[in-house]
This record gives sequence, structure tokens and C-alpha cells, in this order.
Amino acid sequence: MCIRDREYAIPGGLIGVQMKLDPSLTIGNRLVGQIIGLTGSLPGIQTELTVEYELLSSIIVESTATQKATDSKVSGLALDEQLQLHIGSSEVSGSVLNVKKDGSRHGAIFKLDKPVCCSLQDRVAISRNYKNQWRLIGWGSVFDMVGAALE
Repeated sequence: MCIRDREYAIPGGLIGVQMKLDPSLTIGNRLVGQIIGLTGSLPGIQTELTVEYELLSSIIVESTATQKATDSKVSGLALDEQLQLHIGSSEVSGSVLNVKKDGSRHGAIFKLDKPVCCSLQDRVAISRNYKNQWRLIGWGSVFDMVGAALE
């Protein structure tokens, strides 16, 4: 059955999409987490994000055969700390440039290691490297952004 005959797709279903895209761009899964769209149809490309966030109270680490399950209290974000951000389908590392607290609201400015395509109010998951594994420590949404200069 041709995709044009489909009205919808369901989770777990496999569909194929024919595109006029150079196959060399897909070598080694280089497009994983990337967004493709017509010129002018996508949000801007950002290099710095201001994120309004909430932190979890603790990191829960599951038990293994040699270790019991433990939890570790989540400390606040530190300047120059390297964190992992998940924004839409993108996963990007970033360092904390500034941390702000205004009453019960928390905000942080992140300098991203590579540009990411996102919009205001996009949801962000924040992970910290804990015992050589990335662990979820909080979540938030994009509050402000600084875009990349495109040539």
C-alpha cells in the first residue's frame, strides 16, 4: 500500500517517506534527532537558551546485583556545569552560563555545544552525569533564546 493511501500512522507502525534528500547525509545515522523542513517553515537555530526549570528532589538509582537502590539529593545548577539537554528530538550538551532565582521560579542560561532547532515554550529535560551515567534531574521550558548567525 502506498503512503498516499494512508490517512494516519500508529505508534509502532513502520512507514516509509520518499524524499529528495542526498543519501550521503544519512550515513552513520547523522540525521538522528534532526529536523528537516522547507525553508522558512521551521523555528530558528539556537546557540543559547534560557530555560525556566524545576529540579527533582532526588536522583533515583536502580539496584543491581551488587548494589542496593539508592537516592541522591539533587543539588542546584552550578556555573560552568556541563549538562545534557533533551529538546524535542534533539539531545545536546550545554554549559550553565547563569542561574537565576526569582521567588519560586528558577531560570538558567545554557550555552549549547551544538546549535539546536527549537521554539519558545518547547519542553526541556535536564540530565546530569552521575556516576558515569546521565540521570534526569529536572525539566523545564524554553523561556528565551539566542540564535545562530546563518550564512
